[in-house]
Amino acid sequence: MERIFFGNFVLALGTRELLTYSKSTPLRGRAFDLLLYFLQNSGRVLSKKELMEAVWGSRVVIDNNLNAQISALRKMIGNSALVSVSGQGFRLTLEVERIETINHGLPTSLNHEASIAVLPFENMSEDPSQNYFANGISDCILTSLSNFKQLRVASGLFGLSRKNQTIDVQQTGCEMGFDYVLTGSVQRSGQQLRVTAKLTEVSEGAQLWSQHFDGNLADVFSMQDHITSQVVSVVEPVIRMKESALALRRHPASSDAYDFYLRALPYVIAFNPSANVTALGYLNQALALDSEYLPALVNAAWCYEQRLIRHWSIANESQRSKAISLARRALVKPSNDARSIALAGYVLFMAGHLHEDGLGVLQRAASLNPNDVTVLSLAGIGHLFLGDIDTAEPYLERAMLLSNAAPDAFMPMTSLAALQFFRGNYTAALKLANKSVASNPNWDFSWWVIIAAAAETGNQSRVNEAIESLERFAPDFDQAQLIWEIFINVDHRLLWTNSLLKAKALHAKRE
Repeated sequence: MERIFFGNFVLALGTRELLTYSKSTPLRGRAFDLLLYFLQNSGRVLSKKELMEAVWGSRVVIDNNLNAQISALRKMIGNSALVSVSGQGFRLTLEVERIETINHGLPTSLNHEASIAVLPFENMSEDPSQNYFANGISDCILTSLSNFKQLRVASGLFGLSRKNQTIDVQQTGCEMGFDYVLTGSVQRSGQQLRVTAKLTEVSEGAQLWSQHFDGNLADVFSMQDHITSQVVSVVEPVIRMKESALALRRHPASSDAYDFYLRALPYVIAFNPSANVTALGYLNQALALDSEYLPALVNAAWCYEQRLIRHWSIANESQRSKAISLARRALVKPSNDARSIALAGYVLFMAGHLHEDGLGVLQRAASLNPNDVTVLSLAGIGHLFLGDIDTAEPYLERAMLLSNAAPDAFMPMTSLAALQFFRGNYTAALKLANKSVASNPNWDFSWWVIIAAAAETGNQSRVNEAIESLERFAPDFDQAQLIWEIFINVDHRLLWTNSLLKAKALHAKRE
């Protein structure tokens, strides 16, 4: 069965459905045939006569039939996606991104963007505590590759270790729906370092490129740059090599600063007070060695944002100005690192309450790299919290379509659950939030989406489980404060407050 990806939608040919991540819509009658013909002729103006002949054949039908189907499609994909061209016909403005054959898991190309999965590099050192270093190197390469707009990259694999695991690279690539898979290993002994990388083409299982690099820790950045450039050169038909200089991000002046940054990352994304303290400790050590290291600046700002928004006991009001200052320092630097820019914008939006400025930065980051799941998620979350759910939805839907169920899919998934909640689709919201928390139980936002949605559906047992889970791993968490902190839209704020009251009432009835 084939699926055609276009805009934030997928057309499933076998089941005749129009899919977004959160819902599927059966296309009845001629609507499916009409949309398929538009996709097969994307960007071209199609006359009424051509459409009638292609979809209805020799059958005699009136123009109103075509107009009714056009109107129905516009309701599903948006008026601007299917435009009228005066005196000529209609044109689909959404480009076909790729076609995937599901039974093989291999994409075939129609205006296809190259896609690559970067698996966590294997730690070949005897010391398992060096897993963070191997994972960090693969994550940094992934981030560099993500800066190429024409390259779809599987992101969010940071923190996984495949020590002593056997991975079928071709099978993994097929399952994830990617053209290429980058694997590697890191062996570190003191200051000495060996990094090995391999690029495999999924469809044939052929190894396209392999190389190992020996050096000391100070050479790690040139190794990463070389690996990134080599991967880009292999897929040169799709990626313009002239962008490689922009994609390679700025490196810190000290390799020790880089090491501290890598150590901090798993604690940054743990979303709990003790991990937050550990993360900020490492990041401050990185900044003490290189005060202008961009990733350390934005992640330190994010750490402060996490504790301020959640009103953890480790937070104090003086940290708000620190978060804003770090974010602004990051933004004055000339950089095309979309993820760092997005984090800085998110901090301004959330911790600084600078909603207009922060949202502008988030939108700029998404324009710089529309293929980074984290960037798209943060941009969507900004619009969601502002109350503009219609604008938030395309960002979050695209993040989900790009994530291929990668571990960082929890962020757009939970946000889409909240979006469904605001639309009154409580059952759909609960289903999405449950799926998200099963993927990553450490993001508190997922749990309180579950609490609110479960309360609205009268699911007392799930309310109890969610409240108890939240209290267990985030004892400092105060939902009431958080609601008033993040929801700018008054109606959304009141809706969530009422749902919280229902949840508390249900929880009070437990035996």
